[in-house]
Amino acid sequence: SELGDLQHQADRLKKTLAREIDETKRLAEFLISDGVNVPDALEAFIHEMASTEEDHTVFDASCFTPTIHGAQNALESLGPTYAEQHALLKNQSDRLRQEAERLHREIHQLRTGDRDVSYETAAPQAARLRRSLRADLGLSSDQVTFLCTALRVPDESWQDAVEGVLGRTRFDLLVPPENYDAAVRIYRQRRRKDGLHGVGLLDAERILENARPAWPETLAAEVHSDHPAARALVDLLLGAYVKCDTLDELRAQRTAVTRDCFVRRTFISRHLNPRHYRRWFIGERAIPRQIETREERLEAIRQELLAFQARDAALRERLAL
Repeated sequence: SELGDLQHQADRLKKTLAREIDETKRLAEFLISDGVNVPDALEAFIHEMASTEEDHTVFDASCFTPTIHGAQNALESLGPTYAEQHALLKNQSDRLRQEAERLHREIHQLRTGDRDVSYETAAPQAARLRRSLRADLGLSSDQVTFLCTALRVPDESWQDAVEGVLGRTRFDLLVPPENYDAAVRIYRQRRRKDGLHGVGLLDAERILENARPAWPETLAAEVHSDHPAARALVDLLLGAYVKCDTLDELRAQRTAVTRDCFVRRTFISRHLNPRHYRRWFIGERAIPRQIETREERLEAIRQELLAFQARDAALRERLAL
């Protein structure tokens, strides 16, 4: 009877051992697929314990105590690594979900005609200065405007180029000439407290005094505006960029641009970063384009989260072993 009990305990122990071997083999496969070296202690555990399955004598665990302890230590060292990866993955997923929530809110606001959300996202410093100027000077929203709101680009094929060459200048602020001096003083007072570095405040009076007509066939001709200072500034900024259809034409100029945003300045050619022109802010096409780019980003986030979910499931499986 006592011998039978011992045999029963041995059989039960061997079943437990077989299960542990299988799980350790799975973990080793996971490590290999993750590009991680399998610890020698785990290799030894798999090899030595598997050999006991072929041995029909009574199993004596004490003979394998060093091997088992080595495997346990290896597993304990791997656990924190995978737990850390799991925590990092969760943080990344949380950030993506927060971004998606913000994009959904912005799309809703844009569809209801709220353009300010686009400036708050793309030019938060300029938006803060605009709010301060309106509050301190008692000006309406139509009196303190972003340059881009005073412009139009009738030919859609040139809009990328206009948006890209103007760049951050699109968010420079127009104020009534009589309020310019006061606006500059407010800007100076608040520049550090409100983090307003890099915001442009347009001096309409001086711009008009120094206005000059743009050269023929330049990018300035693709921009329309009913605002005199905005019109003059566009001529100053874009009036030297000769419009070209090919790179050969571009090379023949000192300053030029193509529809696909190759730009030449002082005989140096470069392609503009699409991040600077893909989201439009000029004219009636701006809001549909901004909605479109946000929807594209939402789809990219969805794909990233699917990949994260698969990785999360894999990490949970590893942590469970």
